[in-house]
Formats: sequence, structure tokens, C-alpha cells
Amino acid sequence: MTSNTRKILQSGLTALSACGLTRWCRKKQTGACILMYHGFSNGKHRGLENHSRLHLDIKGFRHTAKVLKKHYNVIPLQLLADMMAAGQTIPPNTVVLTFDDGYASNYHLALPVLEEMGLHATVFASTGFIEGEMYQWPDRIEYAIDHCPSETLKLNFPGLPEELSLKNIEQRKQALLLLDPALKKIPQGRHLESIDHIEQAAGVALADDPNPADIYRPLTWDQLRELEKSKYASIGAHTHVHAILGHCPPSFARQDMRRCTELLKEKGGVENPTFAYPNGQPGDYNQETREILKDLGYSVALTTVMEFNPSDQDLLTLKRMGTPRNGYQADTICSGLMHRVKPPLVDACRKFIPINA
Repeated sequence: MTSNTRKILQSGLTALSACGLTRWCRKKQTGACILMYHGFSNGKHRGLENHSRLHLDIKGFRHTAKVLKKHYNVIPLQLLADMMAAGQTIPPNTVVLTFDDGYASNYHLALPVLEEMGLHATVFASTGFIEGEMYQWPDRIEYAIDHCPSETLKLNFPGLPEELSLKNIEQRKQALLLLDPALKKIPQGRHLESIDHIEQAAGVALADDPNPADIYRPLTWDQLRELEKSKYASIGAHTHVHAILGHCPPSFARQDMRRCTELLKEKGGVENPTFAYPNGQPGDYNQETREILKDLGYSVALTTVMEFNPSDQDLLTLKRMGTPRNGYQADTICSGLMHRVKPPLVDACRKFIPINA
């Protein structure tokens, strides 16, 4: 889907929610809707910070929280899993909130909203990020392209563009658009190496910044423990180095997951955490991954496959919806309206917008 098509689609869905069509859909929708977020932002950025839109403006999340509190049954992930394991019927309009990676903004910006609205979220933490061993790779690339002092970036790594022009802000945005899909295709064994290569070629690295932007910062262990103790949040696992487990050798995947599990217990006081697969698409997890999780005591794991969860959904492959930017978009997703109207709406947009726009 092109960016123009996406913008028109989002505007159309927002209008449908504002017109009240979601009210009818809520009466028809069955199954639980699990929403996925990452970091949050106060909206103040410099240069290319948050160009990826990985960090949602907290105003949009606050609006979403108000809509969910008014129209939906927001429950903790573990409660949903317990109900499903017991064979119970999922209550109408059930929604679960989840935050991936373990950004400090989950604590500073999102937790006050959760407390105000009386809602609960599960924070899936990459323990290597919390330990300060690494930053999340999309943020590292964004930072390197944003702060590269040269007007041309020359790369020599299989699968990456050989040369990128960085003469102005628009070219730097285009460079990010080219790098993102290329990096996702690089084998997991060389993925971190490819990120290092880009930083070395750019001559700058997020890890070397003594005062990085707030959106890039991880939770501290103190903050993580406070979230775990709060009645408005719980902590789940998201691997140690954000590894896509289905693309890793089984020995590496097991070692990484064991390290994550041990750190969450020893430093975070987290017992029996739930889990979210990094990237989370089919192929990013497999039967071997499932066995590793079960061996380590996990019984609940989330993908990023965009569907609702019926009562009999496999608990090791629960599905999640993408990030709504405001309450209206959340309403179209959680009510099921998006699934009903998205295909014809996309087709309608494409009649007026060139496919390669």
C-alpha cells in the first residue's frame, strides 16, 4: 500500500468511526482484540527523530484510552489467557493493550494515562535493551542517517544499497525508506553486523550519544520493577537482543531466551512472564521456537498477525492488531469495522491514486 493510499484509508476509517458506524459493528464483533504499541512521544522532535512513527504521540494514546474506556472491556493479557485456557467465552468488546521493546516512555508517558483511565497494559521488554547493551535497530538507523555529516553514504554490505545521497532532509528520508526493507531481508545471523556497518560508514552511532533523545531511551530496571508491581501494568519477555527466533539457530534462540527469562526474574522480579515474538510474522517463529518457550515455562506468546482472537485460539500464537494513531482509528479496529470495510476502501482509493504513487 502506498503512503497516499494509507493516509486516505486512515482518514476514511476515522470518518466512519466519527459517524457512529462502529456502534453497530461492536454488537456483531466476537473475539478479543489485542493492540500493539512500541514507544510514545511528547511530539517534540528534531531532524528525522521518529520519522519511522514507531513512537506514538501521547495525545493520540490518551484519546485512544478515553475511547476504549468508554466503549470497550480492557483487561490484562494474563486474564484473557486464563479465560481462554479455561474454555470460557470471551466477553463482548474485549481489548488488551501491549507495548513492545521496553522504552522508557512506557513509564514516563503511557503509565500516567493508564493510571488516569484505569486501564492495564503488558510491556514486552528486550532485556539487552534494558541492560544498556543495545538500542533498537530502527532507532539506530534513524539516528545514523539523521546525524551523518556526509552528503553521501557509501555502503559495502551484501543486501544493502551501495550508495545513498544525503544532501537534504528529503533525501535522508528516502534513504531510510530504502534501508528499512533491505535490512529486514538480511539473515538474522548478520543483521546486527549490517547495522554496525551502517553506523561505521555514517561515522555516528546512537550508542555514542551522551544525551540521546528521550524517545530512544530504554526503561531502567527500577522503572521496570515499578511497572511490574503496578496494578496498571505487567512485564513480558521480548528476547534479549530482539532476535527473530525463527531465523536463528536453535542453540542461539534457546540461549537468548534463557538469558532474557533469567534477567527478568533476577533483576525485574518477573515470574512466569508472557512473551511477544520480535517481528512476529509467520516464519519469525516455528515449532522449534514453541518448544523452547514451553521448556522455559512460557504458555502465552503473541504474534503480529492482524486478526481477532477467538476463544479457542492457540495461546502460543495469539494475534495482534497494529498501532492506531487515535481513538477513532482504535474504534474502527477494535469494533471490527476496519476488517469489514478496508478491502473495498483500499480498492476505491486505488481507482484515484496511481499504484506507484
